[in-house]
Amino acid sequence: MIDGDISNQFKLLWNYCNEIVRTNPNTSVYMKLVENEEPCKPERFQRFYICFSACKEGFKSGSNGTQLLTDVGLDPNNNIYPIAYAVVEKENHRQKGLIGAFNDILPFVAHRFCVRHLHSNFKRAGFGGNTLRNALWKDASTTTVRWFDERMVEIFDLDPEAAIWLRDKSPSEWSKSHFSEDVKCDTLVNNICECFNSMILDARDKPIITLLEKIWYMLMARMQANKYKSAKWSSDDICPKIKNLLCKSQVAAAEYIPRKSNEWNYELIGASITDIWAIDLLNIKCSYRKWNLTGLPCKHAIAAIWAKNDEINSYIDDYYKVETYRRIYEFAILPMNGQSMWPQY
Repeated sequence: MIDGDISNQFKLLWNYCNEIVRTNPNTSVYMKLVENEEPCKPERFQRFYICFSACKEGFKSGSNGTQLLTDVGLDPNNNIYPIAYAVVEKENHRQKGLIGAFNDILPFVAHRFCVRHLHSNFKRAGFGGNTLRNALWKDASTTTVRWFDERMVEIFDLDPEAAIWLRDKSPSEWSKSHFSEDVKCDTLVNNICECFNSMILDARDKPIITLLEKIWYMLMARMQANKYKSAKWSSDDICPKIKNLLCKSQVAAAEYIPRKSNEWNYELIGASITDIWAIDLLNIKCSYRKWNLTGLPCKHAIAAIWAKNDEINSYIDDYYKVETYRRIYEFAILPMNGQSMWPQY
C-alpha cells in the first residue's frame, strides 16, 4: 500500500510527465510506448527518460522486465554528479547493446571502458592469472605512448594471444597513455556509476512512479545539500578533496630537483637517470602527462612552480575551483505536487 500498485502507476505516467514539465521547466522528459501484443489492447510502456533542467544546466558549466540506466559525471570535488536516468526494457539478443548504441548516436564523442570490466572479459576470454591481470592494469595506468608500447611487449612475452586480444581494443578507450587531454579526467573504472546505484538500491525494486519519485527526491536533496556545503568554503580556493590530492603531490614534489631552462620551462631530476621530466608551465604541459590529463599539477609541475616562486592554485584547471562548484549547484530541482494534483492527460 505504501509503495503503490504496479499496474496503476503505469497508467499515471503521462500525468507524472505533465507534473514534471509544469514544475521544472526545460527538463527533458520522454516516454516511449509500443504496440501491445494482445489485440485491441492499448499501447504499453517501453521506456522513460529524464534529465532535470537543474542537472542539465549544472553539467553544461532477453527479458520482458526493465532496467535502470544512469548517466553520472564527476563534480569539481570529485564527487558523483547525476545527470540523467532512464527506465528501459532489458537488453535481449535482438539488440545491439549499449556499445553499438553509443557508436550510432554519439559517433564523435570519446568513449572509455571500465578497466575492471575489461579485465573480466579478458579472463572470460581465457587469460586468467595474477601476472596477466597485473600486466593489464599496468598498461592501462601508464600515461605515455612509449610506456604503453613497452607494456604491450611485456604482455606479448607472457601470452601472445592475450596481447592480440588487447590489440583489438582501441587504447584510447582503456589506457591513460592514449586518453584525450581535453577531458581533464583519467578515471579507469566506473565506480561513480556503481556509487550512484548503491544510493538508489532501495528504490530499484519499487513500482515505476515510486522508483522515479525516490530518485527525484534524492537528487533534489543532494543538490541543495551540496549548495549549502559549498557556502562554507572560501570563494577563491579549490575544492577540499582536490586540496588533499595536491597535498600528497607536494610531498612527492620535494624529491625532485628543478633545473631552469627559461621563464616557463624546467627540467625535473628525480632519484634515477631515467626519472627526468620536462615541464612547460606556460602551456600546462608535463612529459609525464599526468598534469595534462587531469588539469591538476603533478609532483613534477609542483616542483617547477616552487622554483618559479608562483602559486600552485594559479596552475589548476578552473574546473576544480569552489567558484565552479557553486555554479554547478546553484540550480535546484523544484518540488512537485502529489498525484491528486497532477495535470490530467
